[in-house]
Amino acid sequence: MQGEALAGVAAATFDRLTNAKPSADGFVTCGSSRVIACSLSSATVERACRVLDAIERAMPAAGARLAHNQEAKRVEVDVGGERLGISLAENYTRTETVEVDPKYTWMKSRTFAYHFTGELRLTITGDFSGRKSWADGKRSRLEEKVESIVAGLASGAQAIAQLRVEREEQRRRWAEAAREAEIARERQRRLRNFSECFTRRRQPGIGTARSKPMSSTCRTGPTPARRFPSRAGSGCGLPRTRRG
Repeated sequence: MQGEALAGVAAATFDRLTNAKPSADGFVTCGSSRVIACSLSSATVERACRVLDAIERAMPAAGARLAHNQEAKRVEVDVGGERLGISLAENYTRTETVEVDPKYTWMKSRTFAYHFTGELRLTITGDFSGRKSWADGKRSRLEEKVESIVAGLASGAQAIAQLRVEREEQRRRWAEAAREAEIARERQRRLRNFSECFTRRRQPGIGTARSKPMSSTCRTGPTPARRFPSRAGSGCGLPRTRRG
């Protein structure tokens, strides 16, 4: 299969996988803002890219397209402005081998062997509840589920949009409840201040016409200066001292 025969992103993914060096465990992987994230064995690369090609070509009918997210460094599915992650992987089984050191029996080493099954699984990611994966089954393979996959992409995007609307409405209700609570607290504060002020004004000696005069010990102002009558013609009846 020539990569040029595939759709744009599928072709780039195929080129990246065919040029990738398998890991020690046999995995061939790729993933960036230019290619779809994949984790496969070398034997399934061609088939996997044909599945991706079929999905990519079917997307426009559902209003979907593949988009390059430079910041997240991944390819995403864009449906009406809503974004979903997409990846393809091959199922595998793992066996463990434990080796015991012949001299030091307490020393053990474990190795794992991976066995690829040839079964593919496509997964989408997003903040929604609903179907997010499709895989080869006993009755049908992934190639036969392209229509269901594309419909699932559209449904996932709609669910994300609906969830956003619900969360915005919830935030609006929370903000309104907080505003009303603040108004109620302010009203209670003003009523409490008014009640305290009214109570103080009704107490004897505090700011009412019926209040008793404050004693000298309760006055808050300075003590008035005492006035003495003049010596001449004061008429105060005090004997005058005769100078002799």
